[in-house]
Amino acid sequence: MSSTSTVSDSVQDLHDDMAKLRGDIGGLFQTFIDMGKAEAGEVRAQVENKARRQIDALHEAVEYTRRRGEEAVGMVGHKVEEYPMTTLLGAVGVGFLIGMMIDRSSRR
Repeated sequence: MSSTSTVSDSVQDLHDDMAKLRGDIGGLFQTFIDMGKAEAGEVRAQVENKARRQIDALHEAVEYTRRRGEEAVGMVGHKVEEYPMTTLLGAVGVGFLIGMMIDRSSRR
């Protein structure tokens, strides 16, 4: 009988060890999951920071381009006011050339 109880005790010990091993493996997987989440959070923060810097640079470029465009329009407006006849004759000449090019391309 003692041999049966020894085998039974050994089986019970093995069963307990397997349950503990399952718990340890579950804890190990949870640790891996937590580490992955932490690293994903860090990568996400890095991507967000880089995207934010790129968006800021784009806004600066747009603002610079807008200011330069306003300056150019102001300069053209000033030149038109300064030389109205020259501007009018230039516009008529450009219109005439465009009309000739359109007429030539429609004849082909």
